[in-house]
Amino acid sequence: MKQLISAEDYALAMKKVAIITKGEQQIVSEMAKGLSAGDIAKALKRSLYTIQNRIYTLRKKTGYRKNTYLIAAFKDQGLI
Repeated sequence: MKQLISAEDYALAMKKVAIITKGEQQIVSEMAKGLSAGDIAKALKRSLYTIQNRIYTLRKKTGYRKNTYLIAAFKDQGLI
């Protein structure tokens, strides 16, 4: 059975949640291994700009200003 909540409560709850894609999870996993953005780009066969942009948007989405905090949050949540 699904839990029922009001639209206002849902909107408030969604402000506190960041939905992470598998691609974003993979990038942070590579970052946790100590790889640079250039190395991640080569490993995932993407351009350096694409990887840098995804890292930036991921930090903006989650609210973490530094990559180290981002990696620590992923580890704390059990995502990597």
